[in-house]
Amino acid sequence: MQQTGYQELIRQQLESLDYQQLEAMMRLSEFHKENPFSPPGLLEILEGLLNGSLLEDPGSVLGQALGYFLGEFFSAGALLLEILVICIIGALLKNASEAEGERAASAVGMMACHYAAVAIAAGSFTAMYGIAWTAIDEMTTFMQALLPMMVSLLVGSGAVTAGAFMSPVMLGAVSLFATVCRLLILPALFLSCSFYLINSLTEQDYIKSLASLIRKFALFVMGLGVLLFSGLSAVQSMVSAPADSLFSKAARYSIGHFVPVIGSFAADSIDLIRTCTALIKAAAGLFGVLALLFLLAVPLLKLLAGVVIYKLAAVVLEPIGDRKMSECMNQIGSTLVALCLVVFLTALMFLFFIAMMAAAGQGGSL
Repeated sequence: MQQTGYQELIRQQLESLDYQQLEAMMRLSEFHKENPFSPPGLLEILEGLLNGSLLEDPGSVLGQALGYFLGEFFSAGALLLEILVICIIGALLKNASEAEGERAASAVGMMACHYAAVAIAAGSFTAMYGIAWTAIDEMTTFMQALLPMMVSLLVGSGAVTAGAFMSPVMLGAVSLFATVCRLLILPALFLSCSFYLINSLTEQDYIKSLASLIRKFALFVMGLGVLLFSGLSAVQSMVSAPADSLFSKAARYSIGHFVPVIGSFAADSIDLIRTCTALIKAAAGLFGVLALLFLLAVPLLKLLAGVVIYKLAAVVLEPIGDRKMSECMNQIGSTLVALCLVVFLTALMFLFFIAMMAAAGQGGSL
């Protein structure tokens, strides 16, 4: 009977939440159709928390991730094959022309092959850059929709001070961080890779150091942003916890002692409501974590497959004797590693925000 009362309260509170919009956002994701994972919905997670059976076998999830990564690797293998064929043809033309004493023809042939290989690599990198941009945009949009619901649940569970402080801080941090990524970090990485591609077409390294500096600057800004926003939110959470604890205890004492006849009953009823709200908040936090991992999985695996392809191309091209193209492929692979890091750190910071909001208010239990 007691469990039925909990379920009825939970059902009533769920009806006031617009969680279907969040689930719809995952279905509208650009990577939804090819995503091998299917995260549970909020209601399913809540039922799992009540029944004690929650998540799938981790081994199955890792197997699906590995299978998808291998599929992306083999599908992207055509890129590696095209670049290798072009570079091998260029090397053969160079050797044949030099054997005939026609060095001018050799230089023209090698230049044509270099331009063709660089054009293919540039097109592929642009597609990878678009994947990273879309991933950050979708995760940011999801966080901007999730945070208001988390704040309302946070306030409903008794963490009034935490909710009042976290709402502007979290929303501001998510919006500002996404803006910095779109307007500074990602364009800087794109510019860095463009400089590496241009540098590979010249005999001398004119802008290689500049390209390296731009990439390091983008990663520094990324790391600094994650550190500042996460630290600020953590400090704010620690400051608001004692105030929420004091508020909760004072409210329960006042209701229990100063409300005649039904004071004790009213305090116990508020306890029950807040416990149900805290359970929903925990389920919403877990739903947000799984949804972010769902939005992160496909872009990150695609980018990692691109990293392996370009690094492998650099290794294979080096013994052929095409040093500039080998170094170019290696630098594109390193830039893709930086893109992976930016996407992963963005998701990690958002996951930290969700976990902190899900844990907030625990000290303020009645």
